[in-house]
Amino acid sequence: LVGLTNLGNTCFLNAPLQCLLGVAPLVEVFLDGSYAAMVNGASPSKGAIAHAFAELVRDVYAAEPHSAVSPAKLKRVIGQHAPQFQGHSQHDCQELFRYLLDGLAEDLKLPPPPPPRPPEPGPETEDDEPAADDAGESSWAAYRRNNRSLVTDTFCGQLRSSVECCSCHHVSTCFDPYLDISLPIPAAAAGGNEAGPDGRPRNAAGKGNPRGARSRLPNACTLEECLETFTEPEVLEGGNKVTCERCGKLRKCVKWLTIHSWPKILVLHVKRFAYTSVRREKLATLVTFPVKGLDLGNFISKERDGAAVKPVYDLFATSDHLGDRETSGHYVANCAVGDAWHQFNDARVSPVTQEELQGAASYVLFYRR
Repeated sequence: LVGLTNLGNTCFLNAPLQCLLGVAPLVEVFLDGSYAAMVNGASPSKGAIAHAFAELVRDVYAAEPHSAVSPAKLKRVIGQHAPQFQGHSQHDCQELFRYLLDGLAEDLKLPPPPPPRPPEPGPETEDDEPAADDAGESSWAAYRRNNRSLVTDTFCGQLRSSVECCSCHHVSTCFDPYLDISLPIPAAAAGGNEAGPDGRPRNAAGKGNPRGARSRLPNACTLEECLETFTEPEVLEGGNKVTCERCGKLRKCVKWLTIHSWPKILVLHVKRFAYTSVRREKLATLVTFPVKGLDLGNFISKERDGAAVKPVYDLFATSDHLGDRETSGHYVANCAVGDAWHQFNDARVSPVTQEELQGAASYVLFYRR
């Protein structure tokens, strides 16, 4: 139970780092030094991000319990390659997390193996189109072949995007990799929300609220409802029409997403910040989520229903945003350590209950399969 020193508005770095320190497949190779054989010297950082992360991992595991370690070197290296993270301004922890994960993926990227031999051509038919599932497997294999790394092996999954023409009903399909999934809060749950300064829901009576503060309970939704919103069909019409592959013309279409393959570590980002006429405001909606047994079965491509490995996950960490605005507030991490949960608030570490995980502050959720 080791904290991380706040170097001046660096909670946006400390919170996701504590979550990553709970990813055993990642931590183990940095702790025993075996990552060094994977380092890609031709990456944008030439391995500097991986080496700095390895040093932090070793420092954390060598530290005395209830002490704190400084992430100064890692922050400096990140700032050298991503100037937006220099200085002492507050940043979005999900943006920092994605930059760090992408940087580690590049630093640990392995050279691609020789391409497989193409299959022998078979007899052609009049309507010879590859099945969507075959196309997905081919696309996935090609991506993994050219982007092999410990990071992609651990965090990467594949989304399937389907677009159906409303005129001829032709369905075109494409596949895209993801390292995390950004989930919208359903519109019905996003309005008229208020949270207390700690990000937890205010009570209806306003008990404990500052004088003059509004005291409405925030609307609520479940994580499953966020996933339903993410995968629900979207009508593309007007200026959003797309060219149908079969018609060859701009057509009104319907688009929907499904999860085609799922990773060992699933990272879900709740989109809590939305633009108003003045600025980006936080949606203080209470999003409840399962700690055990998150089942993605309803959101996967129907072709994958019979997959041997089922997409069922358990939560092991969250990164929470406390406060009203993106450019202010505070980030903390909640992490499972053995059977107990602890909150990592920069250098301070304290016990937290599973019930306290649920609230209007949950921002990035980390699940393991």
